[in-house]
Amino acid sequence: MLSHMDKSEKASRSGSKDASKKRILPDPRKRRLVVFVATFLGVLLIGAVLYPHFSIAAAEPLRDFMAVTAHICAGILDTVSDDVSVDGRFLSYRGFSVEIIEECTGLFEMLIFLAALLSYPASWKAKGIGLISGASRVISFQHRPYRVPDRGWRLPAHSV
Repeated sequence: MLSHMDKSEKASRSGSKDASKKRILPDPRKRRLVVFVATFLGVLLIGAVLYPHFSIAAAEPLRDFMAVTAHICAGILDTVSDDVSVDGRFLSYRGFSVEIIEECTGLFEMLIFLAALLSYPASWKAKGIGLISGASRVISFQHRPYRVPDRGWRLPAHSV
């Protein structure tokens, strides 16, 4: 009678390890999803741990980057008004002054983008192309102005 059982019944009755492995993640798509999510969260965790150390170690270049961000924002606002002035990281527009801080530079968004990019199952060449094109888009998205009805042009809320 035992000889008439098929292989799956034998595996399930014997408690073999192969049968238990198949039950955890039987579908390759689910396995890829789990790998993607685990890699994404792992890169974000590493970035969250290392970013404060990077911020301290690279304080001077970050201040320069914030000044560049202030000049980019001033250049955008300068297209619609002549009342824009920049002093280092400080941007003034019609008497209203703001300081461009680290959160205005797009570095946090770049960390999230990098985690997603590294987690995605693609070749390293495709990831390199994605990094170049995506990084420029993330940074440019940080500096786009928008128009508020009856109030004129504004920079993104995080910088004004």
